[in-house]
Amino acid sequence: MTNIKLTGVQGLRAIAVIAVLVFHFYPNSIPFGYLGVDIFFVISGFIVTYIYGTNVFSLKKIYYFLYKRFLRIYPSLILVLLFVIIISILFDRTENLKKSGLEIIFSLLSVVNLYFSLFNSKYFEVDITNNPLLHLWSISTEMQFYLIFPLFILLFGSKLKILKRVAVFMIVSFSFLTYINIIEFQDFSNYYLLYTRIWQFSVGIFAFYIYQNKNKLPQSLVRNWNPITYFSFALLITCLFFQLPFYLNSILATFLSGNLVLFSALNNNSIPLLSNKFVQFIGELSYSIYLWHWVIIYLIKKFYYWNFNLSMVGIVLTFIFSYLSYNYWEVRFRNITQFSIHRKYFSYLGVVLSAVFLLALLSQSTLFSNRFEEEKQQLSNYKLRDGFTNLEKECILDYGEHFSQWPNLCKKVDSTKNVLFWGDSHAVALAEAFEKFNKDESRVTSLLSISACPPILNLNPNISPNKLCAVNNKYVFEYIKSSKTKNVVLSSRWYIYANKEWYDSGLKSLQSTIFKLKELGVENIYLLASSPEWSESLPESLWRSAILNSNIPQYLPNQKINVLNDINFNLKEMAVDAKINYVDPIEIWCDDDNCKTYNSMNFYLNQIDTDHLSVGSAAEILKLFKLI
Repeated sequence: MTNIKLTGVQGLRAIAVIAVLVFHFYPNSIPFGYLGVDIFFVISGFIVTYIYGTNVFSLKKIYYFLYKRFLRIYPSLILVLLFVIIISILFDRTENLKKSGLEIIFSLLSVVNLYFSLFNSKYFEVDITNNPLLHLWSISTEMQFYLIFPLFILLFGSKLKILKRVAVFMIVSFSFLTYINIIEFQDFSNYYLLYTRIWQFSVGIFAFYIYQNKNKLPQSLVRNWNPITYFSFALLITCLFFQLPFYLNSILATFLSGNLVLFSALNNNSIPLLSNKFVQFIGELSYSIYLWHWVIIYLIKKFYYWNFNLSMVGIVLTFIFSYLSYNYWEVRFRNITQFSIHRKYFSYLGVVLSAVFLLALLSQSTLFSNRFEEEKQQLSNYKLRDGFTNLEKECILDYGEHFSQWPNLCKKVDSTKNVLFWGDSHAVALAEAFEKFNKDESRVTSLLSISACPPILNLNPNISPNKLCAVNNKYVFEYIKSSKTKNVVLSSRWYIYANKEWYDSGLKSLQSTIFKLKELGVENIYLLASSPEWSESLPESLWRSAILNSNIPQYLPNQKINVLNDINFNLKEMAVDAKINYVDPIEIWCDDDNCKTYNSMNFYLNQIDTDHLSVGSAAEILKLFKLI
């Protein structure tokens, strides 16, 4: 087969990587820029079918195909992993270093996407400073696809029999339906997994088969392929910017990409925009850009609070790192056909790979546990989730989850010594601290936590985005009634509910809930007011200070104090009126606009992120409530 002029495909690679790059550096400018990864999957399906050929299935062919894919993917990947593990050893807390080391090992094995799925790393909610390799899920997905590709192409061959056609249809349909969540195949996240992406690779494969049979295409289609190409491109760009219903952004982006790849090959060129030299240059660097850009963000956020100017610096650094690694490392392995001819390069690759793997393994040991001095070392070794049990894992209902999903361990029955912690995720640390430090063995812990739901009956639906707040809170109230619970702790992130509806009806509804609890016979009601709210994760802010200044500030300015004080003033009035126990964390930990960040005596942070209490600080609150 004659070589395909892939100018248009190279240009489409550039569009895909620019979309991903801008989405990660300036999320609001291209809201659906992450669909660039979907475009890459389609391109991969087309290109590898062209490289591998069709209807050919031999061990020699498979070996050579995987060998070439390895040389295309792994040299640059290994270089990036070496950079990450070195940076992590020098500057990461022990907990994050171990996490990075583990992710590196899984990345080398091309299964890091499974790791992210099992541990529910949410791509759109991730803290980049703790996940420098999250973007590598797509690389692992591609490598897994390459492994099954020879078998898949055997089914997809041009001489398809009816059973093969049925098999292909079922595989692709299952992949598509799991992707759009029509089929819920398993509990963990489908976003990262191969079986939900096969349909996107298949679009590229199918585009190649159409190209292969181009002589059979209708002449009317051939005559109009330029207008179709321009229209497809315009619609694809639209998908990156505007919200469409029911996964249509991704579905359209995938099929439009397949259309553009096909017509670029048929036309031996493409849209002028995709074929100009600069776009072609970006397309050539696209793999390196994708590998480096997320790591550059991670590196910058390690030292600085993110802003617009740093985004520009990050983009410049991404292109510098990408250009250097491409020209002085990646291209050395691009066209290697025989090991013996380029033994020198394989030696270099072996040394780097060995260094990466060894350092990643050592990161799981205690070798790097004493890299720093004094309080910096204490902060480095501090475990944010230290002391947490199954309560944290099992007793929080996420958005859309029903009270029937609470297991029995979350609720104790027929116990007058039961202490119930009721609220959103802010109730968890209190329950964990009570479980850990409670000395009265007759008292038991119940935790009924609902994401984004304050502990309020008949909650105004405009206060919370969680639509099951009312039904789940009603169940909690009935549970209190049936179990004769005498001690109830009310806790919530009141700050996020402080909208107009909150002041119009939320406070009254909370007060009404408290009086209804008293009518049930609840003897002790404990109301915890708002805790300090930070603009960024407190541990990362403190760690940045420790890296740059070698000190950990015990107090930091808090920009939300005025709003928090206003909320807590209303809560205090309510608590006094109802004659219940009340603690205001702002009064305890804040002085004017500065709030305490950590306890130096036993060393624990006050909060484990921007707002959630640590177990240690939760224990302080419980002591003030005289619960421990």
